[in-house]
Amino acid sequence: MQRNKFLKKTILALLLCGALTVGENAYTSLSIPYTKEDLTNTKSFVTTLDEIENTNPITFENQELLSYLNASLGYQIDSSNIKNITKLEINTKLTDSNLSDLKYFINLEELTIIDNEVDLSALTYNQSLIDLKLINSKVTNTNLLPNTIQYLTMYNTIVEDNLLYLPYDISSLVLYQTGFTNIKPKSTKNLYYFYLDSNIAKVDISFLKKCPLLISATIHTCPNINNPEVLTKLPFGCQVHLDDYAPIWLTKDQYDKIQSVESEYDLASEINDLDKLANYLVPDKTVDDSTKLRAIAHYIIRSLKYSKAIIDKSEDADTIAEELNKYPIKYALDVNDSYDEVCINYACLFQALANRVGLDSTQLMSEKHTWNLINGHYLDLTSLDEGIFVMENNERLSLEGILDMDLDIPDSFYYVSDVTNPGYQEIYHFHEQIPVDENIGYVKKEKKESFELYYQISKNLLISFVFFYLLFAIKGFYYNHHYDEIEKDIEERLGKHR
Repeated sequence: MQRNKFLKKTILALLLCGALTVGENAYTSLSIPYTKEDLTNTKSFVTTLDEIENTNPITFENQELLSYLNASLGYQIDSSNIKNITKLEINTKLTDSNLSDLKYFINLEELTIIDNEVDLSALTYNQSLIDLKLINSKVTNTNLLPNTIQYLTMYNTIVEDNLLYLPYDISSLVLYQTGFTNIKPKSTKNLYYFYLDSNIAKVDISFLKKCPLLISATIHTCPNINNPEVLTKLPFGCQVHLDDYAPIWLTKDQYDKIQSVESEYDLASEINDLDKLANYLVPDKTVDDSTKLRAIAHYIIRSLKYSKAIIDKSEDADTIAEELNKYPIKYALDVNDSYDEVCINYACLFQALANRVGLDSTQLMSEKHTWNLINGHYLDLTSLDEGIFVMENNERLSLEGILDMDLDIPDSFYYVSDVTNPGYQEIYHFHEQIPVDENIGYVKKEKKESFELYYQISKNLLISFVFFYLLFAIKGFYYNHHYDEIEKDIEERLGKHR
């Protein structure tokens, strides 16, 4: 019995050692991970920060920026008052896009930039910046944003180097009609609010599963979402907000596994109908892409009819277009509704079915049109539906008419040949990701040291506890074992005298 107690104590001590090892690994992953480059440049970075803080007098390189800020603030900026400025807004287009003078605003916490082309490396030294808003702008070098930023809002903005890097301390991310190829967070440990509303972005949302504090995830007006299954793995209590674009990339099985969904749309019914339709059109998913393309295109051409009200530009055309754009899948599936369809319904329905049958498709967008990209070829189903095609006998037919004749149509027939048409000038091109420096960047020394101090204290306490626990366990085993021997000897002696 005593040996069993010792065994239990030993197992407990080993478990504590295991917990210590897990804690060590957790610390390694949660601590601020200085890279080799950081270790060599942090001292120089701090030196530069000190030099900026002590610059006197301050000389602005961009006199246009200085004049604008003086007029905006209502007084002349100089060394005596620049440290008092915590909030700035640049809401006019500057001919000189050099914003490096912003580094002198060392206590700047909130910054809004509107209608400008911005090299965000200009903000690298703004190590007090918490809230950044970029509106109607084009930006580069998001990887060099200060890691202190917690709230990032981008509205009608294009990330020209394609990858959108998120600062280390990011807590709230709002992206409205912002173009980028993908999102790459430096850390996801603090992100609690995610809002994406953009039909010109192509987003892999798999990073959301690594956000332990996430409480809200909104995805609206997005036809191009990769890895949607991550929505089934979000933290407990996280509210997911979806609209009528979600059925494009979300299957019924995935939708049913999302723990909390909020939407004004009948998503479950639409998703189920799309799943069934895809299986009906392409029951064998191993067939070639040409067969998949034909099956989907033929169904859409025969089922949808382009809105005559939009073509004729009737008085209610704008209202109809707004309604059809808000419910692209609803009106594409319900062919008996009161509205005929427009390009958004054609392209979204094709994208939804292509996703389900394994056809590589991306939905593209211009100012007033949307269509699909299939294996490097433009596909515009509205053009096929409206177009008049001349046969060898000079007979003029639409695609639907040709289908009724049961003719063999070459693949090239489906693709848009006139790509120089202004209608096909995309708002944002899904380029390959441009490689940039991925280093974590500068993180305030005090933050790292305070984290390390807290961890080291906890670690030392746990090590001490494990050591003394083992010591007392071994000591107890020795005395218990010795007591067992004495008790056995006494029993033997008593037995001899009985």
